[in-house]
Amino acid sequence: MQILPLMVMIPFLKADIQPTKHHRVERETPQVAVNYSPKKGSKVSSKIARPWCSDTYDEKDGLVIMEMENTTSDLDLWVKKTNMANYRGSGHLEFTGNSITNGPPNSPLEYKFKINTAGEYRLWLRAHKRLETDREDLSNDCYVRLAGDYTAGTGEKDAPLDALQKDTKLFGGKADEWGVAIQLDLPGGIKKEAVYTFKAGETYTLTISGRSKNFNIDRIMFYKRDQFKYGEAIKAIDENEESSCSDGSSAGGGSGSGGSGGGGSTDTTGTGNNPASLLSLIKARNMITPNGDGNNDIWRIDNITLIDNYEVIVFNKAGQVVFRTADYATPWDGTQQGNPLPQGVYYYNLVLEHKGVKEKKSGYVTLLR
Repeated sequence: MQILPLMVMIPFLKADIQPTKHHRVERETPQVAVNYSPKKGSKVSSKIARPWCSDTYDEKDGLVIMEMENTTSDLDLWVKKTNMANYRGSGHLEFTGNSITNGPPNSPLEYKFKINTAGEYRLWLRAHKRLETDREDLSNDCYVRLAGDYTAGTGEKDAPLDALQKDTKLFGGKADEWGVAIQLDLPGGIKKEAVYTFKAGETYTLTISGRSKNFNIDRIMFYKRDQFKYGEAIKAIDENEESSCSDGSSAGGGSGSGGSGGGGSTDTTGTGNNPASLLSLIKARNMITPNGDGNNDIWRIDNITLIDNYEVIVFNKAGQVVFRTADYATPWDGTQQGNPLPQGVYYYNLVLEHKGVKEKKSGYVTLLR
């Protein structure tokens, strides 16, 4: 009830702001692959770490490999991280909802792919369980379901079709390194494999939803079962490049080094040279919880470091500016000049400019400790 009058009473703080020139930006993988050229003199790299498909991944040689972070879905309770060594791509995703034991399907993420060679394909996830206790049967699962025209696998250990079409628990992974989550847990404690009989030319949509807190996923792989033995499949999910895309864009190149993420690709496609499309992808999250647990400790603004110029302004209910920057390489962490701010609702202005197109966005963010 208090937000609307405050937004009317507090004017936009600066109508025509010129951000600091040559500001340094350390960019992470954007939410969509784009074409862009850094301004002359800027220290911004022209490489984007492993941009993803703007359309659909293509199966080739019996494999579909997709980086978990490369989804167009809202991450919601999934958090992108780079702290587990030897990840591939630009990072991995950790689920932060529910409990470490279980919970209902939460924060669904979608991945589309096309099959070119018909056959039986098995689903594997490259996974890690970040444990909070000595029990290794916790933080080790998610839900998976697949939409499209397919039938179940024909093997004795393969899951029935109804289990593949609905949210079903898939579990596995290792505590100290990356492992694989490969088994479905059906009612009655029955364990089955996620195997799908795909048709050539068909497109499918995989949905992965969070189940247990602290479960990490690095990559998703479908492999043609009659082409890969177990050891070959392990090598493929660990080492092969991400699959290419049906729209002609490329999501391949580079791997993580356990800290910064690595690799890159130039002149990628997605929004192309449409500045308005890129500006529309800049979205600020509405919550920050700087309590030191590694989840939502900073305020995230998706894609803002991809544009030419911007300024971020955060202010309190009294209209006093508590954070202001034209370099979001160091995001707001809920402090003012290093001093923790009290819990509550704060307001923001984003002043954006890309290739001559200007836009201003306003909203609020809730700070909880």
